[in-house]
Amino acid sequence: MASPSSRLLNLITNGNKLLSQLSILKNNNIIINKNIISPSTSTIKKTTTTTTTTATTTTLFSQSKFSFYNNIQYFGKSKIPINLNNSTTTTTTTTTSTNTKPFFELPKLFEKKYYSYIPPTWEEKDKEKQLNSITSTKEEEDNEESNKMGNSCIKDAIVWVNHLYPIKVSRLDFRSLFFHIPITKKLNSLFPSDVKIISIEKRIKEGGAYIHFQYDSSNPEYKSIEMLMSKLKSIFAQEKKHFHFASRPAKCKLVYGRPFVEDIDYRFPSTTLKITFKGSEMSPDDLFRLMRPYGHIKDIHYSSPLPSKDGPRQAIVSFKRMEGAIATRNCLHNKYFPEFNTSLYMDYEQLMRINKLKEQFSKHPKIMIPLLGILATLLTLLLFNPLREYFINKKLSSPCYFGEQQEEDDWQERSEQKVLQTHFNFPPNSIVMISAPKGSGKSSLIDKVLENRVNTLLIDCNQEVNNNDEEFIESFSKDIGFFPSYSLYSSFGSVVDAIIPTGKGAFHSTTNYQMQTILKLLDEVLAKKAKQFPLDPHQPFEYPLIVIDGFFGMIQAMESKEKANIIMDSVIQWAITSTQRGHSHVVFLSSDSFAGDIIKKYLDNRGGGQISTIQLGDVQPWMAINYIKKRIGPNTPITQHDMELVVDNLGGRYYDLNVLSQRMIAGDNVERALSNMISKAVSEIRAEGFGLSKRNDESKMGGTKLKWSRPQLWETIKKIAENDFVSYDDLLFNVFLGDETSLNNLISSNLLRFQNVDNERKVTAYSPLYCSAFKQMVNDLEFNVGMDILVQKARIEEELSKLSKVEDELLKIKNLTSKSWFEPLSIKKRRILLEDKLKDHVAKIEHRENILKKHSLFQKFIREEQMTRMELIKKQREQSKFERQQLQQQQQQQSI
Repeated sequence: MASPSSRLLNLITNGNKLLSQLSILKNNNIIINKNIISPSTSTIKKTTTTTTTTATTTTLFSQSKFSFYNNIQYFGKSKIPINLNNSTTTTTTTTTSTNTKPFFELPKLFEKKYYSYIPPTWEEKDKEKQLNSITSTKEEEDNEESNKMGNSCIKDAIVWVNHLYPIKVSRLDFRSLFFHIPITKKLNSLFPSDVKIISIEKRIKEGGAYIHFQYDSSNPEYKSIEMLMSKLKSIFAQEKKHFHFASRPAKCKLVYGRPFVEDIDYRFPSTTLKITFKGSEMSPDDLFRLMRPYGHIKDIHYSSPLPSKDGPRQAIVSFKRMEGAIATRNCLHNKYFPEFNTSLYMDYEQLMRINKLKEQFSKHPKIMIPLLGILATLLTLLLFNPLREYFINKKLSSPCYFGEQQEEDDWQERSEQKVLQTHFNFPPNSIVMISAPKGSGKSSLIDKVLENRVNTLLIDCNQEVNNNDEEFIESFSKDIGFFPSYSLYSSFGSVVDAIIPTGKGAFHSTTNYQMQTILKLLDEVLAKKAKQFPLDPHQPFEYPLIVIDGFFGMIQAMESKEKANIIMDSVIQWAITSTQRGHSHVVFLSSDSFAGDIIKKYLDNRGGGQISTIQLGDVQPWMAINYIKKRIGPNTPITQHDMELVVDNLGGRYYDLNVLSQRMIAGDNVERALSNMISKAVSEIRAEGFGLSKRNDESKMGGTKLKWSRPQLWETIKKIAENDFVSYDDLLFNVFLGDETSLNNLISSNLLRFQNVDNERKVTAYSPLYCSAFKQMVNDLEFNVGMDILVQKARIEEELSKLSKVEDELLKIKNLTSKSWFEPLSIKKRRILLEDKLKDHVAKIEHRENILKKHSLFQKFIREEQMTRMELIKKQREQSKFERQQLQQQQQQQSI
C-alpha cells in the first residue's frame, strides 16, 4: 500500500506527463471532452462536441484515468475529478448529473491539517482563461469570441480600500482579534447599484481590503475607469465612513498592478518599501512622481549594487505614514510601465529586530550603553519612582494585623508594653533599642504594640534567606513595599549581558546605590506624611513607626563582611537622620548585647544623639506559673513542688516554658522533662563553649576556632554556678586577665549575657536553663576535675612564663654588678623586688602543682573504682552465665 505522500508524488508526475501529451494533441487538432466541477457546487457539467480520433489516441487515453492541472485550486479542501472520453463516435449531446462522486480524492493526510489557501477571484479568472486556452476547440473559441463581442462593455477592475482595520505591525499585535465585525454591507452601500461587486478580499494585517467589481463601460458615466474612480472617491468622501473605531474615514485607490495576496506569518507592513526593478531602472524623480499620490515620502535612495553583474538594483522608499506604503504596494505591485520598460516588484522592509539591535550594541557600545542607561533613568524617574512611592505609602497606611490573637489575660501584659505605646504616640526624638535574649518574648511584645496600628512598617531580618546582600535587599524591599524592586533590574541586566558581549555587569548597580535609593524614597514618603502631623507636640498621634527585627544578627551572619558593613552603615545612618528630623520612630530589636554600643558610636560620629535602650528580661515567677497552667490546660496535673522546680530551673523564659509544656502534654512528668532539658543544655555548652564536638574539631575540615580559651570559660562557669550574677570587671581582670575581646566574644556567643543589677553591669548565664546546666556541670566530679586540671596547667604555664622573665632580668642585673665590688642602691632595690616576685611565682606554681597532684590522685581513684566496678560486673555476668548452663543441664537430664 503506497503512502499518501508517494501517491501525491505519482499524481504530480503523471499530470505533468499528461499536460505535455495534451499540448501535442491540441496541435494535431485532437478535440477532447472536458469535465469541470465548480468549487461552489457539486454539479458536473458535461459539454461534448464532435470529435475524431485514431487508434493512437485511444491507446493514449486508455493509459491515463485523469488529467492534472498545474494549478490546484482549493487544495486540501475541494476535490478535482477529471474524466477523459476516448470514444470513437461522433455525438452532440449535453447532460447534467448532480452529486456525482469523483473517482479521485486527495489523501486525507492533507485535509484540515492547515487552513486552505483560496486565491482571489481575479486570479481564478486568469487560471480559467489559461485552462480554456489549453482544452478548448476551435468552435468554442469562435463562440467565446462572439460572446466577448456581445459583452465587450462589461469590464473588471480592482480597488484598494484602507482604514478598515488596525494595521498589524508584529506577531504580538493582537488588536485585529477584536475587530472581526462584518464590513460587507457597509462597503456595498458605498458602491453604485449598477456596479457589481464580485468579491471582497480582506487584508486584516494591512488594515484594508481589495474589492473586485464589474462595471458597464457603455454607461456614459463609466466610459473610462478614471470617471468611475472619480465617482467612487466622491462617494467615499461624502459618506466619511469610519470602520472599527478608525481615526480616519475609509478611502479607495485604483489597483493598476497585479496584487500579491499572501498569508505569510512573518511579513508585516512597515513604512519602508524595497522596490526591485525587473527591467531598466527608474530615476528618483520618476519614482517620486509615481508614488507621491499615495502618501508623503520621507526619503528615496538606492541600495548598493549586488555582487552579481546582472543582479538588479533596488530602491528604498520611506513613507511618513504606514498607510502610504501599504497603498503604494497594493496598487503598483507587478505593474509594467512601457515608457520605462520595467516592472516594479515591491516588498516591505522589515523593522529593526533583536539581531539588528544586538548588532548595533556590538558595533557601537560606547554610544548605545549610555543611551540605554539614560533611558533606564528616565523610566525610573517617570514611571518606577511614582509606583514605588504609591506602594510604600499603601504599605505604610495599612494597619498591622498578625492573625487571630488569643484572649489577653493580666499575666500576658508587661510594663514595657505601656511604656512603648505611650512613647510611640508622641513625636520621635531618639532611636529605641529593645535588647533581650532569644525566647524572652520581645517579638510578642512588639506585635502587641503594633496590632491594628497604622503608619507602621515591620522589617523582619530573621529570615534564613538573608545570607547575602541581594537576598537582604529583596526582602527589605518587600517589607517596606518597594515595588518594582531591584530584582527586575537584575533580570534586565542579565538580558543585556546576554545581548552585549562586552557589557558584562554594565547595568548592575552597587549595593550602596540600591540601599541609598530605597532609603531615600522611604524618607520622601515619610516627609510627606510629616506634613499631616499635629501642630501641638503634646497631642497624641500615631506617628510613623519603623521596626527592624534581627538586623544585627543578620549582619553578623552575612557572608560578605564588606557588603554587610555597607548595609549596616546605610540603615543606621538613615535611622539617625529620620529620628532627628522627626519623621518616624525607629526601633531595633536585637538579641545582641552590644548592638546598643554600635549605634552609640554612630551617634557620636554624627555629633551626638539619643538612644533609648530597653533591656527586656524574663517574666516574673508568678507569670511563668500562670503561663504553664494556661499552656498545659486543666487535664494535666501539676503540684506546687513541680511549680517550684520549674521556676528554679527555667525562670521566666518563654521559649523554655513552651518546650516544658509540650513535654508535659506528651506525657512526661516535670522532673523527667527538666532533666532532659538540662542534659541537652549541657551538651550544647560542651559543644559550643568547649569545642568538645566533631564540628568544632580544628584538625578536621570545616572546624571553627574558639575565640576564648577553655580555662577562661570554665572559671566563668564556676563563678556563675556559685553566684548567679558576677561582676563584669571581676571576670575581666581576675579570669580573663584584661582580655576584653575574649570576654565580649563569649557574651556574644549566646552562652552568657548582660544584666543590669542595681545600675551595675553584671554577667550571668544566657538563660536560667543554662544556669542550671552550669550547676550540673560543676557538680559532675569527673568533668569538674578534668577541667580543673586544664585550668591549673594553663595557670602554671602562665606563671612559668612570668617566672622566666623575672629570671632573665635577674641574670642581667647580676651581669651588671659582676665587675664592681659594691652593688648600687638602685640595682639592689630592683634585685630585691625581683626576688620577691620570684618567690611569689614559685609559691603559686607549688600551690597549683599540689592541686594537680590531688586531682591526679582523684582521677586515679576514679579509674581504679571504675576498673573494680567493671570486674565486679564481669564476675556477675560469668556467674549468671554459669548458672544458666547448670540450669540447662538439669533440664536436659530431667527430660532424658
